[in-house]
Amino acid sequence: MGYYDYNILPYYWTYAANYVLFDNMFESVLSYSLPAHLYLVAGQSGGYVTGRAPPVFDVKTIMEELKPAGVSWKYYVGTTFPGQFSPALMNEDPDPTDNWVIGNIWLNNTDDSAGSLGPQTTEPNAASTPQYGLWNPLPHIADVMSDPTLLSHDVAGSQFYTDIQSGNLPQVSWVMPNPRVSEHPNAGPVLGQKYVVTLVNTIMQSQYWKDSAIFVVWDDWGGFYDHVPPPMIDEYGLGFRVPALLISPYARQNFVSHHQYEFSSFLTLIENQFGLKALTNRDSGANSFTDEFDFNQAQRAPLVLDPSNPPSWAQQTSTSISSTGLSSTSIASTQTSTSSIPIGPSPASTTPEWAVILGAIAVAAAAIIVVLAVNMRRRPEPPNP
Repeated sequence: MGYYDYNILPYYWTYAANYVLFDNMFESVLSYSLPAHLYLVAGQSGGYVTGRAPPVFDVKTIMEELKPAGVSWKYYVGTTFPGQFSPALMNEDPDPTDNWVIGNIWLNNTDDSAGSLGPQTTEPNAASTPQYGLWNPLPHIADVMSDPTLLSHDVAGSQFYTDIQSGNLPQVSWVMPNPRVSEHPNAGPVLGQKYVVTLVNTIMQSQYWKDSAIFVVWDDWGGFYDHVPPPMIDEYGLGFRVPALLISPYARQNFVSHHQYEFSSFLTLIENQFGLKALTNRDSGANSFTDEFDFNQAQRAPLVLDPSNPPSWAQQTSTSISSTGLSSTSIASTQTSTSSIPIGPSPASTTPEWAVILGAIAVAAAAIIVVLAVNMRRRPEPPNP
């Protein structure tokens, strides 16, 4: 089984060594990007897994609960480096091959070459606002598309940087990448890491760092094998394991979490944080993120990395958590010095499993950032019945 090590993924190894790495995170559905993104906002895909997607998804989203609760949110589309935003790339299909192999033609014996989204009613590259796509289902979700106020929160990725600069970052943010920096084949992880580091640095160097939880996750699995079979909790999934990181001033240091999570877990955390009701059986039954935070520790200083100068190498010890409690493993360091940032075991040592999980990024699809810019010092409450 091949993998990318610290030589290719130095920034992700650094984040994993200094914050939280999840080695038991699963895609919610055994499918591709569009259903995965529906689970990110609705805890379901309306029964859609493959084939021609329905013209409208009649599912309730977390956005519809955030609005009456007075919780601000935005869904940023086509995000890239500051000053490099392109409306054309914002709405570009990340890879039409996905539609052929997974979404439509070869699996469903149709003669339509339009792919899983069907014929485009407008030329995507001509649009200056976010359009319906594999990574942006909101414009085709019934209650969102019929509510101009909700739909107005589906915004161009360039606003992410301006919202931080102007002090208008919402309490909950979904940050979707431009295909060129997404790490979706054929976009590689070298540029993708620099993009993720730029996003994280922007938050860390802002007023929002002290209250934020930043989750970095990849939306589906593009590999050929994983030795961990996906748990089947219903007829749709779970799907394959995907990499995920938590970066926060209250994240445990050098922590590997073995708890089982899926994309609905992000909804569970949001619901618990703001006292909202669950949307579906998925988010009501999903584990939330609690053990990965330590609200008793001093607020951690930001770890600002240089996108043009990968961090150096060292070896220390980290802690990991399982259902039986904490354990110590020789993986990474608890230090956060930017002059010599430890990112894993010595090159001569045996490759740990978390290296393989990070290595999976090489063939995984788009890197997604979910940001909770809210007072994370307040421990999340249990969900409402």
